Amino acid sequence: MRMFVGHGQRRAHGLRTATGRQHEDRDQNQDQAAHRRLLYCSAKACAGSVIAACRKVIQRTCCIAWLYPETPVITDTAPPNLLLSTDSRLVIIDVQDRLLAAIDGADAVVANCVKLVTAANRLGVLVAATEQNPEGIGPTTSALAALIQRSFGKSHFSAARQADFLAWAAAGGTVLLAGTETHVCVLQTALGLKALGLRVAVIIDAAGSRTAVSKQAALDRLRFHGVELITVEMVLFEWLERYDRPEFKELLRLIK
Repeated sequence: MRMFVGHGQRRAHGLRTATGRQHEDRDQNQDQAAHRRLLYCSAKACAGSVIAACRKVIQRTCCIAWLYPETPVITDTAPPNLLLSTDSRLVIIDVQDRLLAAIDGADAVVANCVKLVTAANRLGVLVAATEQNPEGIGPTTSALAALIQRSFGKSHFSAARQADFLAWAAAGGTVLLAGTETHVCVLQTALGLKALGLRVAVIIDAAGSRTAVSKQAALDRLRFHGVELITVEMVLFEWLERYDRPEFKELLRLIK
């Protein structure tokens, strides 16, 4: 009887022990879950604080940058998108008397070409003329021929397709184009040089066509293809760079 009772007691004790361990495991799991929730909430709150702090820093930085922009560094070097006399070459395209007879505003075109060539010669800028079929049409008009030392005869409308001219034009610097006709030889030469990777600009008040409509269409197309459109005065003042140089007063007379 005592043996039976002792066995029952031990069994009951074992059940109580197992139940206690289950309760302990459950409590431990609950504690761990609560700890994880606490960590998650803390991390979330910390992340929120960091994001808010970053937003404030960004807003403050933007305001400071707007109120107090960085002071630029002053240098005496011209920006690369300006024309320099040391990095330019001027081309007078097909300004021949037989062609000029049909050009709208021919006198103004020739006068502006003379201003450009005169300034170029004074400032040491390379100058050349092209002549379309010179044997049949004749040479460059005399007012310009007397000022230009180098000329290239051509059969293509685009001077960029003439090997000798192309070698000269590609030797360095921005190629500035003036002359006639804007919608034919000037346009084709500009687009040809541009396609070859050269920097090209067309001087619009020193270029002419038979009709204003043709000239405007050419300028629109040149602009569309990324060719710079400039004026005589832009060229002269960018070549000069400053007023306190000996050539300034002399060349200023050209545009007054």
